[in-house]
Amino acid sequence: MENAAVTTTQATTRLASRQRPLALVAVGAAAAVLLMAPHWLSPSDTTVLVTVGEFGLAVIGLVLLHGQAGQLSLGQSGFMALGAYASAVLTGKAGWPPVAALAVGVLASMAVALIIGIPMLRLRGFYLVLATLGFVLIVTNLAIGLTSVTDGPSGTTVGYFSVGPLAFRTLTSQYYLVLLLLIVSVLACVSFTRSAKGRALKALSRDELSAATMGVPVARYKVGVFIASAALAALAGSLYAHTLNFMSPDTVGPELSIRLVVMNYLGGTASFIGAIVGTLVLEWIPNIAPSLVQYRLLLEGGVLVAILLFLPNGLVPECRALLRRAGHSGARRLRPRGAEPAIGGEQAAWPSALDNSRTTTPDGQRLAAWHMGAAAADPPPPGPLIVVRGLTKSFGGTRALADVSFTVAKGRITSIVGPNGAGKTTLLNVLTGVITPDAGEVVLEGRAITGKPPHAIAALGLSRSFQTPRLYLSGSACENVMMGGFLLGSSSLWSTVTRSPSFRRGEAALCRRAAESLDLVGIADCAEWPAQALPLGLQRRLELARALAAAPTVLLLDEPAAGSNDRERQHLAELLADLRLAGGTVLLVEHNMDLVMSVSDEIVVLDHGVVIAIGTPDEIQRSPRVIEAYLGKAGSVT
Repeated sequence: MENAAVTTTQATTRLASRQRPLALVAVGAAAAVLLMAPHWLSPSDTTVLVTVGEFGLAVIGLVLLHGQAGQLSLGQSGFMALGAYASAVLTGKAGWPPVAALAVGVLASMAVALIIGIPMLRLRGFYLVLATLGFVLIVTNLAIGLTSVTDGPSGTTVGYFSVGPLAFRTLTSQYYLVLLLLIVSVLACVSFTRSAKGRALKALSRDELSAATMGVPVARYKVGVFIASAALAALAGSLYAHTLNFMSPDTVGPELSIRLVVMNYLGGTASFIGAIVGTLVLEWIPNIAPSLVQYRLLLEGGVLVAILLFLPNGLVPECRALLRRAGHSGARRLRPRGAEPAIGGEQAAWPSALDNSRTTTPDGQRLAAWHMGAAAADPPPPGPLIVVRGLTKSFGGTRALADVSFTVAKGRITSIVGPNGAGKTTLLNVLTGVITPDAGEVVLEGRAITGKPPHAIAALGLSRSFQTPRLYLSGSACENVMMGGFLLGSSSLWSTVTRSPSFRRGEAALCRRAAESLDLVGIADCAEWPAQALPLGLQRRLELARALAAAPTVLLLDEPAAGSNDRERQHLAELLADLRLAGGTVLLVEHNMDLVMSVSDEIVVLDHGVVIAIGTPDEIQRSPRVIEAYLGKAGSVT
């Protein structure tokens, strides 16, 4: 099987090497077409391309906001209106240079996005859509009512855009300006999404709670991407006004917002190239068939319904998937007879993780040199690492925790056990800031962390897994683990967008760390597999690898052995022992008593939110109160 996998990889590599020159030729041909398009096309077609580029900028903002961060907004045309009217009013009535007016429009839109984004982004789904649509209606009505500023429904004229002495009066010059801005925007956004910050957006789009416990400041990132999206829309609106030489409320009203969303879905909600393709397709249809212009809204509604039904991922992702399937078919043709496929298909074998082998042996010295806690040669410092005092939490009339107090020693494995409903997961949620206790406090290395938000607690060194794996299912295993290293891989926005040498070094280091984390939990061969393709047992390992990638001070595990077989539980026990040998600190919530008794240094027993016993595994097994309240009889603990 191993030789077959190697053979398949070699075949895929040969196929990729054959396809690479074709890709370069395709890119070169596309560049030539884009550069020569205004010389080949009629003025009306060039005008359409300019409009496509301007609307494309606004749709790219939607890709960031909706496709990457999972926040659907109908407010793009409102921000386009702010940019457009800033340019119209400041250049036409105040005599400002167009560049200065454009900058003011973009900055004003960003300020408005900040003000309305803080309350609006507390909403989700349909409510957020309605709130942003309300914003568009407010902007449109202000444009109609402020006749002394905007000239009301009759509209106002706008001059050509210029940069100093350079005026963009011809369609060709306008086309190249928009093309340049579009290319820069796409490259900057792609660079952003392929960074720790971009992965943080994907994480919060899938699961805000999971992202917060990885250290992502969810509210700040949601508002930040809303501001970036608004800036792109304002830039698009300003350029659009200068291209039309006219601006009225109807030009950038609610209808345009709906069209932009349809463009986003048509090309692919998460694809920046798709933003341009979707805009091009939807804008070019009336140019091909002018008689359809009067049915434009009906046509766009039909396109949206068709996309949702038949192309849910959009044109560009669906085409990529088709090419990928063709590539896999080519790899199968190149593969010698008898070779097994490396991935996918009913005949595919799971990676070597199933027999619990690792590429290298993660002994304590290797772990100590890599992450978690003090080196194995250093004795743990005196005093507890975590002190829990009097935690109390009730949900209505149900008491989940009642005066819970215990300590977690550094370099030790402390387990929390108890029957279902004992309050174990609630306790982990309080420790990680997901839930605020009614009373009591949690102290980490002498610092009180009670009441801090989850991302702030994660930044202090607490990393956790969940009872049910909360992964970014569409991403690869490696991408999921790199998300866990968010706090280690963040860099400045400028460094991220420009992909500076320091940024590239950080990404390379984080990628190596992700590979090592996957190796530690025994699923290194799954690095490129999508998380959703892994069975539950391997998903749990993947979540553990993600938690380890954060280099935590304390690792909190919520039932990591649930659903595992004997071999997988043995692998987990070995890994926990390695972590302890390396000086790592683990707080384990687990139902499997064999695992708990074999790895724990200390056990805390909960029953209906009350601590009924604390001690070593031997002491817990002999405790009459534990036997009576939880285990039933002495023989149940072994």
